[in-house]
Amino acid sequence: MTSTVLKSIAQRAAKFCAADDVQIHVVDGAVLRCVADYGNLPASAERELIPINGGFVAGEALRARKTVHLRNLAGPPGPKRSGRAPNGYRSILVAPEAVSAS
Repeated sequence: MTSTVLKSIAQRAAKFCAADDVQIHVVDGAVLRCVADYGNLPASAERELIPINGGFVAGEALRARKTVHLRNLAGPPGPKRSGRAPNGYRSILVAPEAVSAS
């Protein structure tokens, strides 16, 4: 897919989820690489490589091949909140998709 198509998908995902920011990553060897984004994320986030391992939500979701949605990260730790994510995210949604290259 082209960069323009992926950016359009990111924009529509943000609108659908009422999110301020969206990133789309692809598998690149042992890491996830950002290929499109929408919103006001810092420019460095676009170049961020996320290891595919249990230390990152996106990596774990991909390894488990399941959707993961962490809510309420912005509040104080408690029974329904896990506390503010170190990167400032309020919530995280990871939905791995398998796409065949043809």
